Amino acid sequence: MKKRLIAFFTVFVAAMSFVLCGCSVKEPQDEPPPPDEKPAVIRLRSEENQALKVGEKFSIVYTVYNSKSEVEFSSSDDGVVTVDRFATVTAEGAGTATVTLSLKDDPAVTAKVAFTVTKNNFMTLTGYYNGNIDFGEQESGGDVSVKSGQVQLLANAPGQHWYFKTHIDHVGVSANDSGGFWGVGSFLVNAANPIGNIMYWYMLRRTAEGQRKVNAYYGGWRYATTVPADASTLINDNVYDAESGVDFTIIRNGTMHYVIAEFGEGESKQSYKHSFDVPLFKDTDTYPGVLSQNQMLTVSEYSMSNDKAKVEELLQTFQLAESVSINGLVSDLTAGEYRLTSTVMPEFTINKSVAYALKTPVDGVSVAADGAMTIADDAAGESFTVVATAVSDPSVTAERTYTVIEKAASDSTLFDTGAIVKHESVTVTPDGDKISVSNDAYDTYVPLIGGGKKWMLAATVENRTSGAAVAGTEIGVMSATGGFMDYVKLGVEYTYSAKSNAAFTTQRGDRTEFASAAEGGLVRGTENTLGLIRDDGDYYVLINGKFTKKISADLGVATTPVLYSLGTGARFTDVALVTDGAQIDAFIAAQRYYVGGYVETPAAGEYRLAAVDLGLAGTGGDTLDWPPDNDYCNGIKSATAFDGNFQIEFTMSDIKPLTLAGMWDAKILVYLKSERVTSSLQFVIKKSAGGGVATVGFTPNLDDATWKEYALPEGVDIMNGATKVKVVRKSDCVELYLNDVRVFADEQFMQNTGFWNDSTVSTPGIGSFMCGVTITNPSFSALDR
Repeated sequence: MKKRLIAFFTVFVAAMSFVLCGCSVKEPQDEPPPPDEKPAVIRLRSEENQALKVGEKFSIVYTVYNSKSEVEFSSSDDGVVTVDRFATVTAEGAGTATVTLSLKDDPAVTAKVAFTVTKNNFMTLTGYYNGNIDFGEQESGGDVSVKSGQVQLLANAPGQHWYFKTHIDHVGVSANDSGGFWGVGSFLVNAANPIGNIMYWYMLRRTAEGQRKVNAYYGGWRYATTVPADASTLINDNVYDAESGVDFTIIRNGTMHYVIAEFGEGESKQSYKHSFDVPLFKDTDTYPGVLSQNQMLTVSEYSMSNDKAKVEELLQTFQLAESVSINGLVSDLTAGEYRLTSTVMPEFTINKSVAYALKTPVDGVSVAADGAMTIADDAAGESFTVVATAVSDPSVTAERTYTVIEKAASDSTLFDTGAIVKHESVTVTPDGDKISVSNDAYDTYVPLIGGGKKWMLAATVENRTSGAAVAGTEIGVMSATGGFMDYVKLGVEYTYSAKSNAAFTTQRGDRTEFASAAEGGLVRGTENTLGLIRDDGDYYVLINGKFTKKISADLGVATTPVLYSLGTGARFTDVALVTDGAQIDAFIAAQRYYVGGYVETPAAGEYRLAAVDLGLAGTGGDTLDWPPDNDYCNGIKSATAFDGNFQIEFTMSDIKPLTLAGMWDAKILVYLKSERVTSSLQFVIKKSAGGGVATVGFTPNLDDATWKEYALPEGVDIMNGATKVKVVRKSDCVELYLNDVRVFADEQFMQNTGFWNDSTVSTPGIGSFMCGVTITNPSFSALDR
C-alpha cells in the first residue's frame, strides 16, 4: 500500500508542475483566490452606534486588514455630523446620520457608524457657561437652578437671528449680595472672545422697597467700543413686582435686540418693552441667555430658536406702529420722479413698512405702494394727497398734500437757484462759488446743479448770527433725494456757548454721529470747511481738510448735493462740486488715514496729537473719557482694514503730558484691533501730585481687559528726542521694536492667546490720552501670512 501511495503522489506532483509551467493546459475560469489572498476588510474597534451632544467630537477607531489603501469618510447628513480625514466626527445638529468608511482603492469595502445627536437646551461645555449652575434635566425641559457666583447661562441657539423665552423666579441671594442683578442678555463667545468678556443685557435689580420690588436696566460689558466695562442705564422710573417671577422674551434680529419683560398676571400685570442696536455684533454670532450676579434663580418654561423665519414671525407681534408721518421738507414739487419715505413710531416698531396710495386719482401723478412717485410735466397747478398706511397696523395712517409747481430757471451755473427752499423773507445772494443767507430766523436749502450716486461737495461755512448761540442752529452740507423726502447731512450744530461739534445725521433720525472738528470745537464766527463724498451707499466726511471718517448710509437712489442753514444766517464760500467718478475714486484711494479732529497737521507726514482731556467740560462738548473712543478724535486710523498680519511704523517725539494739579496719567496708544475688543500697546507716563520724577512704563493691553505695567528696557528714553517705533502683529504674537531694537522679545505678555486670529478684521491706529505727541511718517501695511 505504501508504494502505491508514493507512486500516486509522484504522478500528482508532475501533473501540477506541468500546469504551473504555463504549458498548453487552459487555466480554469472563476477559480477562487489562493488561500493566502484574503479579501480586504475594515474592522471597527468603536461601537457601531454612538450618541453625541451638539458640539461634541468623537474619533472613530478602526483597523484595515489585507489592504494598504487609504480610508475615506463621508456623512449621510452634514447638518447632523461632519467627519474629517482623520476620522474625527463633530456633532453639528440634532438628528441621526451615518458615517461611512470606505477604501479609496476599493469603495465597495465599507464600514458604518450610526450617530444619534441630541441638543442640550443650554450650553454645558467648559468655557460656555459661568458660575454655579445645576442644569437638572434641561435636555427635556426641566428646571435649571442658578446657585451662586457670576453666572452666564447660554441658551443653545447661537446666531444673528434668534429668540429666547423663559420664566425666571428669584429665590435668594448668595455672598450676601442683596444688590446683585439678574436678567437676560446677548453673549459673544468664541475662540477669540471668552465667556464673560462681551455681553449686552436687560437686567433687574432690587430696590429698597421690598424683597420682590425691582427696577429695570439695560447695558452690558464691552458691547460697544466706547463701553469698556460694566455700564447700566435705567430703562424707566417704574418699580416692578417680581413676586411671582418674570416672563422674559429676548429677540435678536441682525444687530437689533428686543426684550419683553412681564410681571404678574391679570389686572395687576406689568410689563415693559425695550430695544437697542448693538453694531458691534454685526456679522457675528451671539448666544441668548441668562445672567446673574450672586443671585439665586430658577429658570423654567424655556424655549429658543435660531430659525430666522420663526424669529421674523415673532417680531411681527413685538411692537406695532402707533403713528406714521410722511417725510419731506417741502410740499411744492416740480415734475420728476420721487421716492416717498415715512417715519414710523415708536422707534422700535419692528415692521416699519408703509404702503402708499393717492387719496383720489389725479391726472399726471402716479404713486406706487412702495413710494415711487412720478409727476408728469402737464400736472403743473394740480394738488394731490398721498395716504401712507402702516403695514403692521392698517388703522394707522397719515396724509400729506402736495402742489405741483413750474420749475424756475436757475441764474447760476453752480447753484440751482430756481429750486432753493427758503421760508418767509430769507434772502439768498449767490456770487460765483459763494452764497449768503442773510436771515437769521428761518431754514434755507440751496441745491447745486448736478449729483447722482457718486459726487464730492466741499464748502467753507460761516455762522453769521449775531449774539449768543441758539440751540438747534446749524449749517452744513447735505445729500438729498427729490423733494427732500430722504437725506443725510453733515453740519455744524451750535448747541452751547460759542462752541460746537460737527454731526452726521439721517432724515429718519436713526443715526447721529459726532465728529470733533478741532481742539475746543467749532467756534462761532470762524470759518470751517466741510466736505461730503457720496460713493453710492457710503459717505466720507471731511472736516477742515481732514479725512475724518466713513459712514454707511444708503439712500438707494440718485441724490442732489445741497447747502443748508437752519435758524441762522450763514455764508458759504469756496463751494466746489466734483461729479467725475474717476477723480473721486482717485481721491479716496489717496487717503491713507482717517485723521481725528483734535489732530493738527503742521507739515507733510506730521501729525500733532493734542494734550487734551476729552472728559473735561469746555473742550468742544465731548464727554469722552478713558479709553479714547475708536473714532480716533485724537489720533489717526488706517483707512485700510487688515485680516491677517500687519505692521505699524512711525516716529514719536515732543511728548507733552497734560498737567492736572501737578499729576500726570498720560498714554500714547498703538491700536492693534478696534472693531470689537480694543487691543493696544500703551506707553504710560505718570507723575504723582506734588512733583517728583515722571515714570515711563509700557502696558500690552492686548484684550482690553488686563492692565499691568512693565518698565521700558534700560536705555530707552521716549521723553527726550525722537523714538522710532515698529509694531508687527502676527497670528501668534506682537513684536515691538524701539529704535530698530526688538524689546520684550521673550515675554509671555506679548503672545496672542486667543485675542485674534488670521480672519480677525483689524483697523490699526495711533492715539493719545491726556498727552500731546508728534507722530511723523506713520504707515500701516499688510504682511505675508
